[in-house]
Amino acid sequence: KKAAVKKAQVTKKKNAVIEKKRLRSAALIVQNIANSVDNYLFNSDPNTPLFLDTETTGLSAKDEVIEIAIIDLNNTVIIDTFIYTKRHIDDDACYVHNIRKLDIDNMPKFSEIEDHISRLLDGRQLYIFNAKFDVYKMQKSASDDFKIKASSIDCLMSLASSKLSSYYRISLADACDRVGVECGGHRAASDTLASI
Repeated sequence: KKAAVKKAQVTKKKNAVIEKKRLRSAALIVQNIANSVDNYLFNSDPNTPLFLDTETTGLSAKDEVIEIAIIDLNNTVIIDTFIYTKRHIDDDACYVHNIRKLDIDNMPKFSEIEDHISRLLDGRQLYIFNAKFDVYKMQKSASDDFKIKASSIDCLMSLASSKLSSYYRISLADACDRVGVECGGHRAASDTLASI
């Protein structure tokens, strides 16, 4: 029993040191995101549509966001960051986006940047490829207070399916291929740019 208690105490101390390091690193990233959003909101036309994409730990109901990008119609990158989560990154998901646990270890949690995301999206026209999935994953990763108050959220996957006369769920790669657009490599920023 004593050995188990001692081991638990050592693990707790080790985790506290790791979390302290993460918080230090994350604080700088959160401040950079806050500054980027402030600058964009001050200098941009509020009628310019925004585009968003995420990468996640997997596709199950419990999986969470590990990368997010928000870029405007003029290709202005406003947010492009990894997101920390304790959840394991599914092997199949890692094979697709090539994001590993090491990449997200010192990043902010979604809850630590969600206020800046909310401010940015407030009243904006928002486009997302497979919007239902990304919105659900953001809500799954966020605190209960997180709200997306965009003026509209349009699903580019639905638009692509209807415009390309597709009777199935079309992937971003397939849609891009059909219209001769170079597709991103399953990373948030490159996929967002491909969507634009």
